[in-house]
Formats: sequence, C-alpha cells, structure tokens
Amino acid sequence: MDPQAQSKVRELGLEQCALCAARTALRESHIIPAFVFRYLKDTSITGAMRSSDTPNLRSQDGWKPRMLCGGCEQRFGTWEKQAAERLFVPLHDGVADRFTYGSWFLPFATSVVWRVLQAYVLGDPEMSEMPEVIRPRVHQALKSWRAFLLGEARHTGGFEVHAIPLHLIEGGDVESFPPNINRYFRRVVELDIPGSTETSFVYAKLMRLGLFGVIVERPGEPWKGGKIVRKQGTFGVSHYTVPLPLLDYLGDRARNVTAMHEQMSPRQQGVVDRALEANQHRAPGSQWMRAYSQDAEIFGFPPDRGAT
Repeated sequence: MDPQAQSKVRELGLEQCALCAARTALRESHIIPAFVFRYLKDTSITGAMRSSDTPNLRSQDGWKPRMLCGGCEQRFGTWEKQAAERLFVPLHDGVADRFTYGSWFLPFATSVVWRVLQAYVLGDPEMSEMPEVIRPRVHQALKSWRAFLLGEARHTGGFEVHAIPLHLIEGGDVESFPPNINRYFRRVVELDIPGSTETSFVYAKLMRLGLFGVIVERPGEPWKGGKIVRKQGTFGVSHYTVPLPLLDYLGDRARNVTAMHEQMSPRQQGVVDRALEANQHRAPGSQWMRAYSQDAEIFGFPPDRGAT
C-alpha cells in the first residue's frame, strides 16, 4: 500500500485484519474468549478478578488488542458458543468429566492458539525472546493455522493442537507440585509461549481447559492422547503422554502465581479481605473454596492472597 493510501487508512481508523487481511475498522479482539472471564467472575467469591501480572489492580476483562474485523470476530464467535455450551461450562460445573466433541472444537482451539501467537508476533515482530532457530516455525505455524481457520486447508498443516483437562490433584505423589496446584488448575486463566531449541508451544489456559498449539515437538517425546481431531473425538479424563518438561512447566506457572500474589500491597490485601468478608455467604460452595480445601488437605498451609 502506498504512503497516501496508508495515511487515508489511518484517518478512517482502518487497518488490516490479522486473519482475513481485509482493510477495515478493527475490533478489540479477546485473545482468551470473553465467556471464560464471565464464568470466572460469576463463580468467584467476590465477583471480581485480579491478574497475576498486576495483583494490585482489579480486572474486568482479558487482553483485547485491536486485531480482527467484525466478520472474523463473528467467525470465531460461532465456535466459541459451541465450546462454551457443550464443553467449558459443563466441565467446570462438574456435569461430566468426559465429552464427545464435534467439528467445532478444533477450529475453536486453533483460533485461541492462533490469537495468542499472532498477538505475540504483532507486539514483537522480531520475536526477540524466541530462540532464533524457532522463529521460522512460528511463521509456518501462523500460516498453517490461519489457512485452516479461513477454510483454505482441511488440517492444521502438521502443527497439532492439543486439549488436556487440568483436574484436581487429590493425592499420590505430590512432592513435585507446588501447594497451590489445585487453585492454579481450577481458577487461573493465562497464556504463554514457552520455547527452547528443542520444543516450543502456545499455552492457553482457560481455567481447567488447557490448550496447547505445538510449534516444535521435543525429539523422542511426542504428545499423545490430547490431539484434537477434525470431525469428532473425545475430551476428558484419560491417559496422556506429554513431554516431560511440561509437568515441570505447569508447576513453575503455579509457583509464579503465588509469587505475584505475594507482591500485593497491604492496602489491596485489605480490599480483598473486606470483599471476602462481605461475600462470605458465597464462599462455602465456591469453586475456589473446593480447590483451596483440596490443597489444604494435601499440603496443610494457610490461604494465599489469590482468593477470588
């Protein structure tokens, strides 16, 4: 596009949609779907959220960069509605622990990991924190996932997308887990792109629904059991084979949540305490309390500052 046309686009508030490439007004696009945050707030003790990155601020919603046009937002919204009603809400409400999904699940999950990776690249085109050897694979993954989402390809082009349920830890060998692991699994929403020269993947944690977009697979340690298939498959309690470092990674993410909450100021801790007291009638049946009780039973320690 020539400079004059680029200037006109800016004047009109138009930009290029990251998915379909249309030159149009862009929307604020949820990276993690909005229904996840609505559910998190609706099932919290206080009705509020706090980000682990900014524990001294209440959050009303997730990250929403201007990235997609209205048409692509609608495209994603169709899959999100199916995912919310048929899997996410029943999973978190405890209706079932195993689900049969249809052709909507792979596009939904792919749309999430694509959004995470695309937002990262838009924010840091040089991918400065990514090992150089991985960077070509990042662009290939984005291209493959984009083609699938637009209906230009039948598959994700070798860049598999996996879904794993993050269930409560109730006992057994727990020494490798941090003492907030159940609260982390049940009540935390986050995204990340861990990477090394041997393995790299997109991590989107929608509370108990863990989505993983594989960019580079660790040699000799394939992902098994969680791959989302195109038409119909099963998600839920099962046996999964994942790269061994993934378990350590999840433990580190849980520890990071505790470390960030410990940075909460005394003033904000007072805000949380007053909110908990005002809403104590909601605590006994809350999902946070169930997860906390399980952690306390296993590890035996006082509550942390992440109660919501």
